[in-house]
Amino acid sequence: MVPALADEFFRLAHHDTTGRPLLHPRATSLGLAAALLGELLHTRKVFVQERQVYPLDRTPPDDALAHATLDQLIVQPRHTAVRIWLEFLSASG
Repeated sequence: MVPALADEFFRLAHHDTTGRPLLHPRATSLGLAAALLGELLHTRKVFVQERQVYPLDRTPPDDALAHATLDQLIVQPRHTAVRIWLEFLSASG
């Protein structure tokens, strides 16, 4: 099974033996938020058009975090701006 994009980003953002962060905390949280949205895009659960993100397939993903993220997108239909979701997801971690 291929590791999720967010998992890989997390590993890259931290030292492999000490676990210490290698990036500024804000860069890490925004990178993880972008990776979560990227996973949903890659699996065609959402689509992005003109800087807005929309649910496409409401079938829950196998990954629990991707599932929770998609659920948030579905229950907040008024908020579609990618920027808003990056801010929200980066603050949620």
